[in-house]
Amino acid sequence: MVPGPGERIFAGTQDHEMSFAVPYAKFEQLMEGLKYIRSHSAYRYPVPNLAVLLEQQIQEKYHKVAQ
Repeated sequence: MVPGPGERIFAGTQDHEMSFAVPYAKFEQLMEGLKYIRSHSAYRYPVPNLAVLLEQQIQEKYHKVAQ
């Protein structure tokens, strides 16, 4: 599983927990895409960890299932 931005921001997934695979033939395209994203500030890095600021709330339906 590759964590997405939501998991990085709200769940606090750290850099050392990230992994991915890409075919060698697509590596240049990947690098071009990453450079594009960085140049347009489309993805913040370092990723802010907002999990420490949130009060965790469990949805009511989970309490019903637990009973």
